[in-house]
Amino acid sequence: MVIVFNVDMMNPWVPGIYRGLEESLDGRDIRLRLGVYHQHRLLHWERELQQTRFKVNGWITDNQQEAEICYQRGLPCVLLQLVEDGGRQEKGASISSDYHQMGLLAAEELLRCGYERFAIILSRHRTRPAAKLKSLGFAEGLSRVGADSRQLEIPNLYEDNGWMAEMSVDRLTEWLKQQKTSIGLAGVNVPITWGVYRALRRIKVKIPERVTLMAIGDDPVLLTQPQPMITGMAEDSHRIGTLSGEFLLKQMGGESVTGHHWVPPLKLSRRASTQYFQAEDPMVHRALQLIWNGIDCEHNVDSLAKALHVSRATLLRRFKVERGHSPSEELAKAKVRKATELLLETRIPIAEIAEMTGYGLHSAFCHAIKRATGKTPGELRQCGGKA
Repeated sequence: MVIVFNVDMMNPWVPGIYRGLEESLDGRDIRLRLGVYHQHRLLHWERELQQTRFKVNGWITDNQQEAEICYQRGLPCVLLQLVEDGGRQEKGASISSDYHQMGLLAAEELLRCGYERFAIILSRHRTRPAAKLKSLGFAEGLSRVGADSRQLEIPNLYEDNGWMAEMSVDRLTEWLKQQKTSIGLAGVNVPITWGVYRALRRIKVKIPERVTLMAIGDDPVLLTQPQPMITGMAEDSHRIGTLSGEFLLKQMGGESVTGHHWVPPLKLSRRASTQYFQAEDPMVHRALQLIWNGIDCEHNVDSLAKALHVSRATLLRRFKVERGHSPSEELAKAKVRKATELLLETRIPIAEIAEMTGYGLHSAFCHAIKRATGKTPGELRQCGGKA
């Protein structure tokens, strides 16, 4: 039995897909083909199908037109791609990650960072189904907790340089200058988010204080780095491969398997681009850990200085140099974020959350939450709380 696995080997999730495919086919002969995207690819594989000397039992591809050739010849085929009409299809089966769910998770993560405005950076192919679903999920995730639509932007940061569009650092700089507050920013994939990250570092924008970065996707190669910078979502490539094999076996057995099948993202990988305790100064790094990891928000500036064995003046000076603001402002931001997380993720009474996060008066707690989110604690929980 021969299965042709013809995908773009630049896709970082291919090894995981292949392992899942191999497991589901249980030792059957799998012929792995390297897919190269160029204008003659389809003609090449159409000839391969016509001239092959061995019998091909099934075909797995990430190219929709290539899948159509298989359908025309009655060859069992699974498409690892969201088809251009948004997933509605009459022939064959297709599989992809649940892009809408990935957008929702990205929005939830950025909301927990306590930012007041949000943006999503699309690729130059803005109309592709995956990008559209990710952006729709992102917008829906914000609206679930009452974020105003005016808080969400989709800036166009690309310049057309002849045959391709490139992200413009000048456009990114100009757009950031127009923002009067901190930004929670999501890129529709890792390469785009990495491009934004490098541009932000080039123009000396502080991450994550000024801009928090979230990739609606992930890259397993990035996970092997000693200090991976960009928070992202791992796709369940093993499950995609397993389903591919299962669907092919059913088709080869004469069973009809059609339609698009969604695979939920595997997990969220939190990294430096959303972690508030990242700092080059070791003393400031330790201060941030104390601020953000203390659930009861027991610290003030004096207690931080005492815990770090430095004077109050030294703490204020070095913290200001590293973060651009005072420890008191960081403490206030941490209290709001922790209170928001408890409101959204638990059913703890609001009065208890106010006490747990260091707000002396219930009125002070309500004012702080409404100032940060535009909602009272009760309204925030009603819009986005989990039962």
